[in-house]
Amino acid sequence: DSALNKPVDADAAAGTRTTIIVEASAGPVRWFEVPKTSFTIGRSKDNEICLESTGKRKISKRHVRVEYTAGRLWVKPLPGAREATLNGVQLATAKATPLTVESKLALGDSPTLSFRLERREAPQTSSQRKPTHHSEERESFVSSLQNAVFRRKVAETGTLSALHKQKQ
Repeated sequence: DSALNKPVDADAAAGTRTTIIVEASAGPVRWFEVPKTSFTIGRSKDNEICLESTGKRKISKRHVRVEYTAGRLWVKPLPGAREATLNGVQLATAKATPLTVESKLALGDSPTLSFRLERREAPQTSSQRKPTHHSEERESFVSSLQNAVFRRKVAETGTLSALHKQKQ
């Protein structure tokens, strides 16, 4: 099992972390970012990705598990789950199938899902950070707060020019 986790361990040693991006073909939420290497998808809120099921072809409470092992993404329908198809072919229950960038996963009546990996710089721990002065931290916090307030105001007014007119 430790050999399967080597790519993740290598990422950690290199100072990066792997994030799984899941994109939906339609729906209110079009993409999900999952920082875990193993997660479930289904209609229950206990899943890392929760999908609505409204049609005749229902999504199971816990439908599939997606795992990043051996440098690849794998999908495995969970026992008792309803039909899951990958590129139009039904998946065997409890059997892991590799995902590719072109893979389209369909669960019940949900939009199709596609998957990709992103490697990002891992956040530094407190022991790795350079010591800073409190005034630098405060300036950074204030700047971030001002940016957040500005973005919210622009979102509320609709445009930057409308916000400028309100100030005058």
